[in-house]
Amino acid sequence: MLEKKTKEVREARSVFMYLAVKKLGMSVKGSGRILKIKESAASSGVSRGMIIEKEKGILKKSLNIN
Repeated sequence: MLEKKTKEVREARSVFMYLAVKKLGMSVKGSGRILKIKESAASSGVSRGMIIEKEKGILKKSLNIN
């Protein structure tokens, strides 16, 4: 399970760093899709970010934080 979380952090690190600190349960819109924030990533070494469930191909500039 730890390996899976580490992989998620590595794959989406650039997106995390783009996001401001958000509370659990908030959502992010990207290319018309709602992406649910899954859990805090601060303990995984990603400061001020969250692990989000994202689809490949969504660019940082296309995200609008609600």
